[in-house]
Amino acid sequence: MIAVKKRSMFRFIISMIMCVMISALYGIVYAGAQKSPRTPNPGQTQINEFVDVVNIEVLVRALKKKELVGGLKKSDFTLYENDVPLDITSFQEVRRKVGLSSEFIALDATPEQQKKMAAVNEKRLFFIYFWISEPDPAMRRAIKFFFKNVYRDGDYVLIMIRNRMFRIVRKKQVEDSLESLLKEMEKEAQQLKFEQDRMVNELNNQYRDFLEKFRRAEDNAMGEEQFIGILDDILIIYKNAWTEYSNRHTTLSAGKLKSIAASLKSIEMEKWGIVFYQHDIFPQFNLETISSQRLENYKHIYELRKDFGRIYREMRRGRRAVAFMDEIQQAFIEANTTFHLMLSDTKSYGELESVYLKLAYIHSDWQDAFRNITLATGGDIMDNNKLNKSLVQAVEKEDIYYRLTYAPAASGTKDRRIRVTVADNAIDLKFHRTTTIAAPSDIQIDKFSYNHPLLTFTIRNYRRFYDGSRLFGDVGVKITRINPQGKTVSAEREFSPHTEDLTVTMKLKFPSKGKYTLTVEAFDWQTGKTTSHKHRIEIPGTIPDIPDMQNHPGENAAERP
Repeated sequence: MIAVKKRSMFRFIISMIMCVMISALYGIVYAGAQKSPRTPNPGQTQINEFVDVVNIEVLVRALKKKELVGGLKKSDFTLYENDVPLDITSFQEVRRKVGLSSEFIALDATPEQQKKMAAVNEKRLFFIYFWISEPDPAMRRAIKFFFKNVYRDGDYVLIMIRNRMFRIVRKKQVEDSLESLLKEMEKEAQQLKFEQDRMVNELNNQYRDFLEKFRRAEDNAMGEEQFIGILDDILIIYKNAWTEYSNRHTTLSAGKLKSIAASLKSIEMEKWGIVFYQHDIFPQFNLETISSQRLENYKHIYELRKDFGRIYREMRRGRRAVAFMDEIQQAFIEANTTFHLMLSDTKSYGELESVYLKLAYIHSDWQDAFRNITLATGGDIMDNNKLNKSLVQAVEKEDIYYRLTYAPAASGTKDRRIRVTVADNAIDLKFHRTTTIAAPSDIQIDKFSYNHPLLTFTIRNYRRFYDGSRLFGDVGVKITRINPQGKTVSAEREFSPHTEDLTVTMKLKFPSKGKYTLTVEAFDWQTGKTTSHKHRIEIPGTIPDIPDMQNHPGENAAERP
């Protein structure tokens, strides 16, 4: 068996931080050599695509006027698989909330009582996401409030600022990690505020120049073409500034959110998401200044107002299709992580930066996505500048959902459509609408073959976690060769694949001809699960003894740094 090192079951959290921003690699180890076809051993174990599934679990949240509905009974629900009604085999209403730390461990309890009370509570994972545009002391106070009044020893906390991830897995890490987090938050906010100020200054100058050109055009009684050219120039300048900003800051990365959801789904504990989100703002031209400039060409001023009005409406309108947002909802429903969204204004919102500009709300697909996620997962949306108060409201908010199970049809396609209904048409149900009837999710070795001298196999179903950039796995591989005399030689390698499957190809070298036994063992460091495959091969001739797994020149292996 593979030599398993002593690692925590949550070693993946530490690895996640160590591997931030790893580039996308396919995880191939290859050493080129000629291939000769060889039929796999007939006795080799085959992987079946489908397995017998006793029950499938469906988590359902019921909302009425966007409020969670409790007290429903099993008889209120009807469940369909591929439009065929099936019996609900078990039913449970689940009510839960985060709660303040004093609710779990009384302040006046003895150390022994505290230890006993803490032991009965499930471990929790908090995913905290900061979307910030400029510095705000309220953000600092809110995260400090969380660790003082919500966090308890034993919780796992993942904190993300844009693409930077922080992790806290032990109470003694809080002080140092919090200090680093606050520094990074301040750095990120200052950088974004600097970019915003630079953009405001540039647009301010452009608008001032435009008004001066417009005045000169009036004074010199220029023709229609000159006026249209001046108007087109300022519109193009503004549209380009908005497009650049929107592409960088408001356009949603679906892959990023789905990767976060997939990561949370893979963790088997109580999970909560908290999003601190500063409203997105963008400078708009203050068209009232046209009047103050005593410009009199009303026809072109009217056209200018109409053109900018269309642009401003577009800036406040969503760009993503409803179906796209539904995919995001579905991913987080499946992860069973209740999200709370805490919105707040930036300090500069509504301020008149100059006589020419003001900062106003704009639409962001990111905020739209977080609103949808929060609604679908039973959380609360708060929109005020009192973040500590919002945080208390979030942790005291009770989540209610229903756990339904059913026995899937014995035959049919691998992918099954699920539909759940209730008699009350005013109730909106949120649930994961598809499921897959497939092989177990434990790590597996598949497509094993040996074509002398190349050994090839694929590793599947390892857990992947989000590292701030993309999903990655943490897989160990051990190859053991036993010669006809019983002598054993082994080689080991570790990988961090970013794909669902890891294909490993290696060139094996043997000291002499004869019949050998090869054992391939794969270990998923993130789950602690292992699998192995044994194969008998026959070597036709003498080859120098250099057992190894080598990289072919020009190929990259997805190794853990």
